[in-house]
This record gives sequence, structure tokens and C-alpha cells, in this order.
Amino acid sequence: MAEKRKLTRETSRGQVEYVRGNPGQTVDLDGQEIFFRQPRERKTGSSAAVYIHGLGASSTNWNELQGLMEPDVYGTALDLPGFGQSGPASDGDYSPNAHAEVVANFIRQQLDGEPVHVFGNSMGGAVSLRLVSNHPELVKSVTYVSPALHNRLMTTNVQIPLVTLPFLGGKFADLSRRVSPERQVSDMYKRVFADHNRVHPQRMEDAVADAHSRRDVPHVTEALVGSAKGLVSELLGRSDQKALKRLSQVKKPSLFIYGRHDSLVDSTGAFKVTKAVPQARVVVFPHSGHVAQMEDPDLVAMAWQEFIYPITDGRAK
Repeated sequence: MAEKRKLTRETSRGQVEYVRGNPGQTVDLDGQEIFFRQPRERKTGSSAAVYIHGLGASSTNWNELQGLMEPDVYGTALDLPGFGQSGPASDGDYSPNAHAEVVANFIRQQLDGEPVHVFGNSMGGAVSLRLVSNHPELVKSVTYVSPALHNRLMTTNVQIPLVTLPFLGGKFADLSRRVSPERQVSDMYKRVFADHNRVHPQRMEDAVADAHSRRDVPHVTEALVGSAKGLVSELLGRSDQKALKRLSQVKKPSLFIYGRHDSLVDSTGAFKVTKAVPQARVVVFPHSGHVAQMEDPDLVAMAWQEFIYPITDGRAK
């Protein structure tokens, strides 16, 4: 039986320390423009990692965790096609499987095919599962943070299924653009943090500036609606059982992190994982929301060090 537990270390519940993040650059992957952030230099002997964000997010969602994991982990945070500063999907496909193929191509071309530690949040969790299932040779371990892998997601987040409805998705997105970037960002943090007062003011300013810059980008709606449709198709019907079966077939070290106060992914889904994936480690953070890597990055780093490092990097040293 998989181990499910809470990390009990007491941590400060003040504002999360601001981390500006690594510099970024754009690369062309066979016609697909991808923006990514990584450290300027790599420490000798460090392991490679890839961070995959969720729906409507970007590579900056990993700034805090990247800072904590360096220099022992050489991490690269990607903007998936259509999100952040990446270009739209070159083939118009925004499904989790298509996103996973882009990540696999990135690992091959930019990291020389080196097996990496994968971190995926929300939709990024679904992408991570597709990546390790399709290309296990490219993956060293997978850490899922509030992964959108089971249909319990649908019980608490009505916006995702709404944007997937015919003729409604575009209108829904158009209506959201009438809301000021400041309001959009404020509402977003209230939705994904258990305590939005922990968001650093500079982090808020950065997010507002990013929202302003993407306000009139033509492919934003296409990427949001297309990715939401692809995600919903993975969650509806029997896909729940299929995802759990796919998880049970993964042979790589796996860590699942849930937030007790997550309003988007029901943390009780952790019980499904413990039954389906006996070799996994499952942790529930009692004070976190949907983005534990942003709200409690120290706990995420500690969980990875406790459950993944000893059986991958630690064993080799």
C-alpha cells in the first residue's frame, strides 16, 4: 500500500519569500516556439529537472521551488504551447498528450535526452503522466502537485467544463477579458492559495504586468480553451479509471502532493492514488491550496528530498 502522510514540520505562515526567477530564452523545436527558464550555470553532478505548469499558468509558477532546489537540481521551467511567452501550438493540438510530446522533444533537443526529474502541477500533472507513460526513458522520477488526474476535479471547478462547451468557450474567455488584470490576478490567487495573504506584493505586481502583456495576444483564448477541452476529455467517463491504471503501470519513483484546502482538485483523491499506485508516496499538506510549490515551496522541496532523492540521486552517491 502506498504511504499517505502529512508533513508535520511547523513552518511560518507569513508571506512567501519573493523569488524573481531564472532568466529565460526561446527555442524553436521543429517549428514549435517554446520559452523556458533555467539557471545560467549547471553545478557538476547536479540532476536535471523539468517543471510543467498548469492551465492558464506559466513557468513563473515554479520560481520559488526552483530557487530552493538549486544548485543540486538543474531545473528547467517551460511555458507550454500557447501559455506564458511560448508560441501557439504549431499543430493546433493542446491536449495533455500533445503537450507531453513537446516536453519530450525539449528534453531530447535541449537536455540531450538526459532522464529528468519531472514536476507537474494541476494540468501539468496530466501532462507529466502522459510524458512518463509515453517516454519512460526520458524520466527519472515524477512529482505530482495537485494533479488533474481524476474526475473529482470537476466537482469544485465549474469554469473548466464551461469553457469547453461549443460556442461558449470563446465567449467565456472574452467576458473574462473585460475584467481588469488586477482583478483577474487577485481572484486567481484567492482561488489557488489557501491563504492569498501569503502572496508577496512583488509577486502580485509581476502577475498583473504579465496579465496586461497577454491581454491582446491572439492565441491566449485558443490555448486556454483547447487545453481545457483536452483536459476534460481525459477526466470524463471512464478516463478516471484509465488514468489510475496508467499510473499503476508507471515504474518510476512517484510522489503525489495534495493541499487540504485545494478548491480545484479534491485532496481526497489521494486515497484513490494510494490504492492504485502502491509504490508511490502520497503527501497531504494540511495548510496548502492548489499550488503548494508556490504557497509552501519549502515543504515540497522537503518532501522531494525525503521520498525521491534517496532512491534516485542519493543511491548513486
